Amino acid sequence: MSKGDGLPNEVGQESYIWDDDRNIKAHWYKYDDCQKLSIHDYSQKGIKHGEANYYLKCDALDCCYGDFKMKGWDISTSEISNVTFAGYEDTTELYDTPVAQAEHWHESDKIPLSYLTAEYDYFVTREGDDVISHRINYVVEGDVPPGEILYANFTVQHDLDAFIQSEFQLPPQCDRNNLLYCGDNRIEKWEAKYFKHDAMFRRLETLRQKEVVV
Repeated sequence: MSKGDGLPNEVGQESYIWDDDRNIKAHWYKYDDCQKLSIHDYSQKGIKHGEANYYLKCDALDCCYGDFKMKGWDISTSEISNVTFAGYEDTTELYDTPVAQAEHWHESDKIPLSYLTAEYDYFVTREGDDVISHRINYVVEGDVPPGEILYANFTVQHDLDAFIQSEFQLPPQCDRNNLLYCGDNRIEKWEAKYFKHDAMFRRLETLRQKEVVV
């Protein structure tokens, strides 16, 4: 369960996988009003171009698709990132549930070809080999507002093949040859309303392009 991307104070369900060995990346945001499935999986023939973003129940549309865009939700190891361990801290997750002595990792990402920097603070604990996410705070230089994503019942999956079969099969209403493209205006509106962090990245891309042009 998570809060922070959808409507104010709305709690939804997220399912996520990033598996290079199986060549699948997917993130499904499930809210009552509007859902988004970002999926890269060339093994499923129905997926547009092998990767796409699908929007379900948004403005009463059963399903339409857009270009694939998806962020990898992990503490980065890329060359544009600077990651430091900030220490152990008490924090809270969804529903203000207290979390004692979580690991606090700070990540600073330089946005390529721009002056912008994205800052993330991850709060995680460990259960054996599993890493449990409790909250992510983020802020970006410029005119993008800061935000936070809170989790509860974060469940690490160990049988990935079963997880893919249960969570990341293309819904029947999206598996149509005549499925319509959502349209840029609709996607921009839905992203800003329901998928705030992804909307932030779209805004960053716009700011970056403006800076390159200048």
